[in-house]
Amino acid sequence: MLFMPPSLSNAQQIALYQAKQIHTAYINNVKCHFGQHFARPCQSPSRLQKPM
Repeated sequence: MLFMPPSLSNAQQIALYQAKQIHTAYINNVKCHFGQHFARPCQSPSRLQKPM
């Protein structure tokens, strides 16, 4: 039996659609979690240096 690759007549459109989905998911993730990186030092006072 010989392997026959599937015909992808609209592969470019599929790739563009997938790229847009990945980009949108990345941007949404950054928007939702970006502030958490700045809030970490405030949430853990043991990391801050104590005044002498």
